[in-house]
Amino acid sequence: MNNYINIFLEFLYLLCNAFLLFRICEENMHNKISIPMKLFYIIVFVVFPATIHAIGILSYFAPILFMLIIFRKLNKLLLKCLFNYIAILFLFIPIATIQTLLLNDAHFALSSQEYLNYKTTTIFIVVYNIYILYTNNIKRKSSAYFYSYAFTIIILGLSMLLGYITLSICIENPNSYNLIVIFSIIFLFLIICISLYDKFLAVIEENTNYRFKLELDKMEQVYSAQLDDKLNQLHSLRHDMKNHLIVIDGYASQHNDKKIHEYIHNISEDLSLTN
Repeated sequence: MNNYINIFLEFLYLLCNAFLLFRICEENMHNKISIPMKLFYIIVFVVFPATIHAIGILSYFAPILFMLIIFRKLNKLLLKCLFNYIAILFLFIPIATIQTLLLNDAHFALSSQEYLNYKTTTIFIVVYNIYILYTNNIKRKSSAYFYSYAFTIIILGLSMLLGYITLSICIENPNSYNLIVIFSIIFLFLIICISLYDKFLAVIEENTNYRFKLELDKMEQVYSAQLDDKLNQLHSLRHDMKNHLIVIDGYASQHNDKKIHEYIHNISEDLSLTN
């Protein structure tokens, strides 16, 4: 039973690591990684290592190898991505230290592999939440992502609270393996939620922008039609004025002032009726 739990926890840890890696790469390359590439990485560097308990070396070198493949012709992006990945992993140290001081579980973590794996997973999920919070809100600096900001804060708080509570229970009851599995699944669900939530917001924003564009296009069409109508009226007015001037010029050449006055009077009456 313990062996299966360890396999599951190692799988969950590697899967979270994969999600973090995908996110960092996509943020830096401003493009999506293909689904076949993601599936290949998960199968080769997540499922397979977890089943044979070989996460030690692979968990460190697999992300680097993956980045080398993704950014094989983009050295600057590769270095930037590696730096971000390593910097994020360094968040493990303060979070693990604070958690260990609060729970006073250093001895228990060293004596129980299941507990150590579960604790590592909870810390990794908190780190992942922090990175999502950073990429969704601080880097983009957009008020449109307020809901994403609030959602990620809530998920971060829930992750820390659930991690603290379940780790405390595991210390008091070392045989509560079922609890570890249940809450690990909850953590996995939280990871999926925060991974997809900003995508969901992006879709909503895209739809909103599309609707706004449709409204703008409609307004432009109405304005264009009104402008064409005004131009046609102006063209007609110029044509009428030209004809009026020709008639007046004809009367003037005949020195027929009476006709000129009558013609101008008729034009004035027509304009009054038009208004």
